[in-house]
Amino acid sequence: MLPPSGARPRGPQLQDWRWELDLVGRSADHRQVRVHLDAEGHPGYVTTARMIAELALMIADGSGSGRTGCITPALAAGVDATERFARAGMRFSLPDDR
Repeated sequence: MLPPSGARPRGPQLQDWRWELDLVGRSADHRQVRVHLDAEGHPGYVTTARMIAELALMIADGSGSGRTGCITPALAAGVDATERFARAGMRFSLPDDR
């Protein structure tokens, strides 16, 4: 019923993806922020691997936030990571009216 062990998407099944995600967050004082992500590549195989690789490179070359310890990827990357992620096929934006 399920694919055999080791089965995975290949070629166009990995690369011919374009997807979007809209996130809405709300603070304790009820302020709301919206974030839009537009990305290329399979979300589970390609985009996730690109994001992990970019974060690792940022930590290694010192261009991340400089924060250390047990922190989230967003805290490790810092606010200036959006251009780097865009070059890797992931574009974040703060839409006005999505």
